[in-house]
Amino acid sequence: MKIARQIQTPQPKSPQGFDREADILLIQERVPQAIKAYEQALAKGAGTTGFIKLHRAILRRAIPGQRTKSSPTGSSGTRRIW
Repeated sequence: MKIARQIQTPQPKSPQGFDREADILLIQERVPQAIKAYEQALAKGAGTTGFIKLHRAILRRAIPGQRTKSSPTGSSGTRRIW
């Protein structure tokens, strides 16, 4: 989180710091805060990748207990949210 804030301070108009902060918050299961940070990144021009990350975070909020996976199916064969 410290590095994300260090990016934000000298480059307040850049989406990178907010994107990194949101990634960290999402890993920490702090989904509402991550959504706000992704929204800030989008407002600063994060582009398609930022939109996809925001969408993924919103889905995690809508479907509690879902975690992001590197594969489309979990070990039980059920569909997972990326």
